Formats: sequence, C-alpha cells, structure tokens
Amino acid sequence: MAFEIHRPYPGVALIVTELGSILMGAPTDAFKATRKYCTDHELPFPKVLVAPTDMLARYVPQFNPEFFLYDFLFVYGAAFKPELAGERLQLVLDKDQVEGVKDALRITLTGPTLEELRSYRDEQGTPLVDDESARLLAGISSHMALKRDDMPRVIDDMLDVQTFDARNTIELLDGNVIVERLHHNSFQVRRGQQQEDINLAINQRVAPFAMLPAPPDVQRPLRFGIKPLGVRSGFDLSGPSTGFVIWVEGKVCVYDGPVGTRYLLEAQGISCDDIAMVVLSHCHEDHMGSFVELVLSGTRPAVYTTEPIYRSALIKLSSYFKMPEAQVAEFIDYHRVEPNVPFDHLGATFELFYTVHAIPALGISVSYQDHKVLISGDTLHHEGLDDYYKAGVITDDIYQRMRALVPNSKAPHDLYCCDVGESIIHGHPGDWSDNPNRILYYHCPDNEHIRSFGRELAIPGQTVELIENARMVRATPPRLLEALAFLDVDSPAWVQRFIDEGTLLTFQSGDVVASTGDALGQALHIVVEGLLEAAPSHTPEALLIRPGEFFGFSEYIDHQGHCDTEITCTSPSEIFKIPEETFSEFMQAFDLGERLPAVAAARPIIDSHVLFHHLKMGQRNVISLRSRRESHSADALITPSGSVDDDFFILIEGEVTIKRGKESLTTLRSDLSNNFFGISSVLSPGTPRDTDVIAKSDVELLRIPHQTIRDLFDENMGIRYLLTAKGAERRSAGE
Repeated sequence: MAFEIHRPYPGVALIVTELGSILMGAPTDAFKATRKYCTDHELPFPKVLVAPTDMLARYVPQFNPEFFLYDFLFVYGAAFKPELAGERLQLVLDKDQVEGVKDALRITLTGPTLEELRSYRDEQGTPLVDDESARLLAGISSHMALKRDDMPRVIDDMLDVQTFDARNTIELLDGNVIVERLHHNSFQVRRGQQQEDINLAINQRVAPFAMLPAPPDVQRPLRFGIKPLGVRSGFDLSGPSTGFVIWVEGKVCVYDGPVGTRYLLEAQGISCDDIAMVVLSHCHEDHMGSFVELVLSGTRPAVYTTEPIYRSALIKLSSYFKMPEAQVAEFIDYHRVEPNVPFDHLGATFELFYTVHAIPALGISVSYQDHKVLISGDTLHHEGLDDYYKAGVITDDIYQRMRALVPNSKAPHDLYCCDVGESIIHGHPGDWSDNPNRILYYHCPDNEHIRSFGRELAIPGQTVELIENARMVRATPPRLLEALAFLDVDSPAWVQRFIDEGTLLTFQSGDVVASTGDALGQALHIVVEGLLEAAPSHTPEALLIRPGEFFGFSEYIDHQGHCDTEITCTSPSEIFKIPEETFSEFMQAFDLGERLPAVAAARPIIDSHVLFHHLKMGQRNVISLRSRRESHSADALITPSGSVDDDFFILIEGEVTIKRGKESLTTLRSDLSNNFFGISSVLSPGTPRDTDVIAKSDVELLRIPHQTIRDLFDENMGIRYLLTAKGAERRSAGE
C-alpha cells in the first residue's frame, strides 16, 4: 500500500499513493519545482491541491494553483480530450478561501467581463475604460477562451472545490487518504494505519526554483539599458519566467518579474532600493510572480498599469491577503496609465499599449534621448493577427500597431524584445526573421528550432547597455549617508572627508572580505554595490549585507573589535572602507559613543522579530535607538483603557493579559510570534485605547514610540500588511 511523503520545494508536501498524488501547499514557484521533481522521480503529477490557511509567507503567495490548472487543461488534456470531459482539478480549501481562489483563477483564465470593464469608474462616476477599449478587450478574451458548445467555459467546469468539514478533516482519493488540518500550516495525513504530520511553514529565505548565472562583474546602475531577469514561459523548467529590468539614469523600472525577483536582483548585485517603478503587463502568474513581494517587501515602488489589469491584480491579491479589494488597494502606489498615451518619468518617455492576448495585456516602449527599447508583451503571432482582423475581433488600429511593432526600416539605436512563445496565444519566431533591426526573442526556450530563424535570443541575466555610462555619479555618497543615517548627523564636510580618505574596494563572487578574528575595530566597510553574506553561529540562516549596510564599527564584531563571523561576497561587489582613525575622530567630534549602548540593547530584539527582520540595518538601528526597555511587576497595569499614548510594545519576557472591562480577551506570551500589542494605536492613531493590558507575570517590554512605528506603517507595506492582518485577526477573535 503506497504512501510516501516527498518535499519537492519549501512550503510543499507531495503525498504519493498508487491511486494518485496530492500536493499540500502550492507556492508561486511550486509548479515548476513539482513538475521537475515528479518527472525526475517518475511520480504522478498531482491533480489534488490542498491550501494552507496562511496564504502568504515572507510576502510570497502560498497557494497559487494557476499553472496546475493550465497543466491539467492543456498538458494532461482535460480541455480537449473527450474521455477526460468529466474530470476536474480538485482544490481543497477553507470555506472562507473558496470565493477568492475561484475568482482569482477566473480573472486570470478568462479576464474581466465586458460588464466589469464598463463598471470601472472613478469617484465622480466617470468610466475609467472607454467603451471601445472595453469591447475590444472583452471580445479578444471571449474569442480566445476555452469553449464548450461555442460558449466560454466557466471556472466551475474546470474545478472541483471541496472544503474541510466541521472536524477540519477531508477524505481524498476516493476516501483512501484522510487529511486533517491541525493549525494554519500544519496537517495530519492518514492512510490506513499509516499517518504523517506535515508542517508547511517557511522559516528561511527561499531561493527561486530557477536561478540566473552569477554576474561576471559589478553591476552598476546604467544610464540607459536593460537586463532580462527571465525569458521563459511558465511551463519551461530551464529558467525564470518573464521579467525585465530597464535602467533610466541609474533608476530601475521592473517590467513584470519572475518568482523571487528580489532574490534574483540581489544575487545579480542590484539594490532593490533602486526600484523606482514597476510595470505590470498582465495577471498571468508567469508575469506577476513577484508582484506581491515587490509591493510588500522593502521600499514601496510606484506601480504603473491600466485600470483593467490593476483591478484584476486586486482580485488576485485579495485572495492572498484575505482582505477586501479596497483594503488591498491601500498597499499599492498605483498610477493609472492610458494606453497609447506617452508619459514622462525618470527622465524618459514611457508608453504602454494593449497587445492581443487571452486576457488584457500590455507591451512597453521606453525612449531616452535618441534611443528606444520596446518589449512586445505577450501577444499573438502575425498569422493569428491576420485572422482576428479579418474576423472583426480586433480593430484596424491595434492590427496595424501589432503588425508594425518593429519597423521595417533600420533603427540603429533601438532594441526590440519580441514574444515568440509559439502557442495559440503567443508570437512565432518567423514573424520577425527578415527584419533589419536588433531583436531579442524571448518567452521561448533556447533550442535549435528557435535559433534556426537567425535571430538573437534574450539571455537571462545578460546586461544590454544601450547608452554608455560615461561618468555617472557613483553610488558611494548616497550609500554612505544611508548607512550612517541612524547617527543623525548632517555634515557635508564630514561626508566629503570620508570620500577623500576612504577607499573603494572591488571583490568577486565568493571572495571572503572578512574572516573570524580579523581586526576591524571602528573601520567602517559600507556595501556600495553587490551583496554580502554573513554566517553568525547564533542565527539559523545566513544574514545578508545589502547596499547601504556595513560591517565593522558596531556590526559583526566582538567586544575586542574583531570580526565574529566570516563575510563573503555572493555577487561581484564594491565596498567603501572608511579608515578607523577617520571614523573614530568623527564619533568623538559629535559625541556619538553614548548612542551605541542603546542600539546594542534593542537590536537583538528588533533583528529577530517577525515585524522587523526584513528591514535594512539602518532602519533597525533607528528603531533600536528610539526604543526603550521597561519592566513591570505581575498585576501591573501597563496601558489603561482610555489612554492615548499610542506607543507600541514588544513583549520580551513574561505574559500579559488583554481585558475589556472585566472580560479577559486573550493572553500574549513573549515566546510566541504575536508577542506585541498596541496595534489599534497604529491603525487608528489618537483614538483612546479600549482595552487594559495587565502584566500576568513579571514582564519586560520594549516600548517603541508611536511616531516611529507609524512612520514604518506608512512607508513599509510589509509592516502595514502584518499589523493590518493581525489587527483584523484579533478583532474577529473579540480582542
């Protein structure tokens, strides 16, 4: 009696029996990882998917069945094989997940309806999608949709959705396997006398399934250039899916992005702080695999897209966040773009245009000085365009534009990236085979068939510099200012002295820049470009040192000023070293030594806490400097109802009880991840507290001033999401 548990990817468990397989958890990257694992080990590919309760982990969706459904329909053949007409992909969900998951799949498979497109209006009731565009987009989607009896198939024709019963159990594979949900990401799986406990929790940084080759040199910001992060389809296991970095005057525009874009960027030595804007072309998962993490983790980039694509993205994010779409919108710095209307940003001219695809999708053109880069976006091959035009599905304007995306005359300063993915909804490599311009083929495999058309293929991770950098301003001054911001000293003279007396050092991937026992003292080593990794013995995973962070002085050293770990470059890197004598003189000049003990006392708490561990070192230093520790005896009233101090608290030791009147709502313990209170003060500043927080034992707290936590809430969407979600959870529990 077969009953095996496999782990093809973090956050995933594959249960295999002779009756078929079940996938527990389906993170955004799980499709490719599971497909390869099943192929390599000759295991049945799952047709039953079980969702965890927590739909996000480290800002990555943990249940994304989209490509499993595509595989079921188009590879397995349920969409067109008569003998499979009665089969459905089976999803197992909590009751409160059903509507969101089904709507997310519906919007990505068939796109918004004509009624939805016409319903998008501003606060004054003005339509945000003109009627011609609405009819065009809905008409294309309807024409490309899967049909049954000449009508587009609905999502219920493709899925069998089941929910856990009142005992949190469900019987699967004809009752041969019983799955019981224990808590959030924990399950017990039984078959006969065999049983296994499964935990899908993710506690460490997860590398994407598909990585990029290590860069050969330090990746400096470009004046104007492009780097493909991924050029494969969502089914292609040979590399990351579609996404591009476009540089304009040293700032980054991310056009789409494969799963783990932040991981890929950092591994290439690109600072995510340099992302100024994100363009979302459409909502198929092989194009928005990184969208959640780009929105929630780190800086908050401006998001540029059109209204139908934005509204579709809100539907998908709503299912992950488990929040209404209006609330999800608060996390996104959305800039609505009118198709075919150029706009200026970052010193360049951008233009987004609709393509011909199964759901609303955008291509992009970026012009800078006398150069241009154009990315076609997912779009139909020329033969299909001809057929759609003759059938009246597309207008003359869009037909002429898509047929002439790449001009027939030579444009020597321009670069064109064209989708040649070849299926019934993508381009064909023969479309541009005779064109005189420089064209990079993408959304395709690298094989002899594609290369036989004589065109250049986009190479993931390869930088294309369109305008020579000349003497761009180096990143050293802003990185230096970022590293030292927590000391709160505004002195241009000292910054200039640091630059004059410091040294810029260059390292390659794998270089050890500091070893355990090296004397670092108060010399300051600031990462300018690239990425470093430290492996302290007291942490379960390696720590990253990103651009604008440093080692030496107060970081990664012991009390004698010696390095306490090995620090290695994970990409080619530039490090700016300020000599010990210079930095010591600076510290003395402004009497800054007294600040360090306060930072040192709070940093371990801040570093390890779920709310703050993803913040950069400078931000964690600021929180540490402004916070203070305090102690309370058992039964002490810590924050009374009616108070309006608005401070935020982390429980370091002991337990507290939260009461409303005489009713005890909950108990918080220092050893649990929810060991903080004061959420309502962050969400609704100035509102009197409506609960008493009382020490249940002797307790030690870290008090964070209201303005410090509120600034983070307003600026860092990851912290906003965690506090908003936890606040909703406590309110629903009556807290």
